[in-house]
Amino acid sequence: ISSITLSVDVLKKLNLSTLEGAGSDIVQAGGGITNYATLSQVIDQIVDKADDETFIFDTQLKLPKRLRPRRPPKFSTRQDEPYPIFSLGPSRSGLPSHAHGDTWLLVSHGVKRWFLAPPGSANLLEDHPLWSPLTAFRRANYKNALSCLQFAHDLLFLPRAWKHATLNIGACVASGEQLPYSASQRYADAQKILNQNPNDLHALHSAGVAAFHLHKFAQAVFYLQKASFLYPLHPEIHVLLAEVLFHSNRPKEAFFYNTKMSSCLFASCPSSSFRQSFSCSPHQICSIFFRCF
Repeated sequence: ISSITLSVDVLKKLNLSTLEGAGSDIVQAGGGITNYATLSQVIDQIVDKADDETFIFDTQLKLPKRLRPRRPPKFSTRQDEPYPIFSLGPSRSGLPSHAHGDTWLLVSHGVKRWFLAPPGSANLLEDHPLWSPLTAFRRANYKNALSCLQFAHDLLFLPRAWKHATLNIGACVASGEQLPYSASQRYADAQKILNQNPNDLHALHSAGVAAFHLHKFAQAVFYLQKASFLYPLHPEIHVLLAEVLFHSNRPKEAFFYNTKMSSCLFASCPSSSFRQSFSCSPHQICSIFFRCF
């Protein structure tokens, strides 16, 4: 695919709806954001620079066949059926640190900077869950992570469970595929890391979330409580723990962590754009978080 094929001008002419949001919103919702807009509307925002955090990450957008990148041969021989991904964002947009299943991504327009850390790389790419990508780049422990620039026509393969964050340099359009990352596989991967480093935040988070989806509520509480103790100013950990406790019929403890998340949310300095976008109290933000999980 040439950079012209998926340029913003070509995309704007497509009568397609898509999912968009700030990078932190997308990661917190596991890619399942529900802010619908047309490609034309989002591109207008990018061009007008009305919102430099607007970002498209869509696993449901069906591009015309002539605009879809060709799947790499080795990726297509895997057993699980991958799902398509499409991303588009202005300069300085991107996604904060996260991990998922095997992925390949082709940049067709612009430049994307990657920050990467293999599983078990403690203290690398540990940013605040509500920071914008640019804030995370400036403030988080990114300098010791692996880093590369992905230009138009470059294809990047990302192995399962690798932590990564991205930052667009100029408007960037990319598309590819991602394999599902089952809760059982995520749980097994996290336990391997925790056997080597019991205090790895990302592994504790992954083990807690995976255990919750596997209905292993006692294990989920164990991992998330430990993460909460080690990282008391991490609001996402508190809200996840509150959610697990609520489903475990422990409402009083759930309320405690709900309140704890409220008190630490602003103290841990999330991005100002997050506060402005909701214009509500920390307790109201708690309810917004709960709708994401």
